[in-house]
Amino acid sequence: MKTSNVPYLIAIVIMTTLGVVGIIAVLVLRPHDDNSALFVAIGGIIAPTTAALLAFLKGQETHLLVNSRMDEFKKLLSENAVLAEKAARAEGVREGEKK
Repeated sequence: MKTSNVPYLIAIVIMTTLGVVGIIAVLVLRPHDDNSALFVAIGGIIAPTTAALLAFLKGQETHLLVNSRMDEFKKLLSENAVLAEKAARAEGVREGEKK
């Protein structure tokens, strides 16, 4: 199963854009004040939120991958159970013919 990196790229672009817009808004609204604390606050919100979003996307991708493999494994087990039952019946028929 091939996965796409598009959701990750979109998340990074959106969160980076939000950070840049926030910093520009602070610069425009408070041009003569010391804004370093606000810049740190914006970075302190955007960076962990982006990391959490990327972790969620990776976790979701892993969940889907494991789920699809589990479905394949269950299908294979049920097919093998049917084959084992047919083999056991055939063996029983052969044993019955020998007696």
